[in-house]
Amino acid sequence: MYQHLARRPGVETRIDITACTHKGCGAPLDPMHSANGYDNFTAIEFDFLSHYLRGTPEHRGPAVSYELQPAGPYQAATQWPPAGTRFIRYYLSSTDTTGQPATGAASVGSLIRTPPTAAQSVSYATNPLAGASMALDSYGTIAISPYVPLDQRAEEEQGLTWRTAPAAQAMRLTGPIALHLAAASSATDTDFVARLSDVAPDGSETVITEGALRASHRSLDRRRSTIGSPYHRDDRPVALTPGRTYGFDIAVIPTAYQLAPGHALQLRITTDDFPTRLPATIAFDVDNPAATRITPLPPAVNTIHEGGAAASWLLLPLAPI
Repeated sequence: MYQHLARRPGVETRIDITACTHKGCGAPLDPMHSANGYDNFTAIEFDFLSHYLRGTPEHRGPAVSYELQPAGPYQAATQWPPAGTRFIRYYLSSTDTTGQPATGAASVGSLIRTPPTAAQSVSYATNPLAGASMALDSYGTIAISPYVPLDQRAEEEQGLTWRTAPAAQAMRLTGPIALHLAAASSATDTDFVARLSDVAPDGSETVITEGALRASHRSLDRRRSTIGSPYHRDDRPVALTPGRTYGFDIAVIPTAYQLAPGHALQLRITTDDFPTRLPATIAFDVDNPAATRITPLPPAVNTIHEGGAAASWLLLPLAPI
C-alpha cells in the first residue's frame, strides 16, 4: 500500500513501522516490549493532519522509519525497501550445513546461494496440531491472551526445515520476502505455512515472520505482483491433481530484522497453523446461513522438490549494514 501511494507526484507519504504487536507495546499484554523509544503515533498523525487541514507548520520526518528487530534502533530511509536492498535467492537443499545428506525425523536441510544441480525431493505428512507453539505469540488465541514468544524447537518434529550456515557477519533483512515452492500433494487441496526463525548458537529458535498459501488459491495476479511480493487472486480456486508438481509463490510478511554473527536463518514449512488458520473451507451463503458448510482439508503427504529444473527457493531482501 505504501509503495503504491508513494508513487503519487507531489504528495507527501510517510510510513512508520515498529516491532509492537497488535496487543500493544509493553505490559500487561505485550510484556516482551517496552513503549519507551517508540514514536508517538498519535502525535505524528495529529501533526500531519493539522498541517494539511489547518495549514500549521509541520515537523517534517523521514518518508520511511522502521525499528530494526530484535532490539532496535530506529532507522530512517527514503523508500521501502530501503535503498541498497538486494533480493537474493537462497535455494532449498536436503543436505545439512556441512554438506552431508540430512537424515532423521527432525532432519535439517540447508539454505544455500547456489542451486543444487541434482534434483531431489523431501516429503512430510500434514498434522492438524502443527503451529501450536505459536498459540500465544504475535497472533494469540484470543485478544486478551499475552504475547509470549515461544522457542520454536517445540515444532522441530513438524513439517520440513532448512537453515543457512551460521552467519560470519550480521545479516540484515528489510522488506518483503517470497518463497517459491515446486511441490506436489497427495490431496486435492492443502495449505503451505512458511515460518522464518532466528536460530541462536545455543539452538533456540525465535520467530521472525511467516506467510501462508492455500494451494487452490495459487493463481497470481501478475500485474499487481512485484519482486518479493506475489499477489494472489482469490476468486479462482483450482483444485490440485494429486501427485502433480506445481509452482507455488508464497508471500511472507515483510520484516526488518538483523541476525547477529553466529546466528542462522531457518525456514520451516508445515501445512497447519493451529489455531491461527482454519484447516478447512467454509461455504457461506448470506441468504441461507443455516446451510453453511465447513469442509476440513484432507490429510496429505506433501512433497517439496529441490534442485534441477524444479528448484525451490527463498527470496530474501538483504540490506547493507
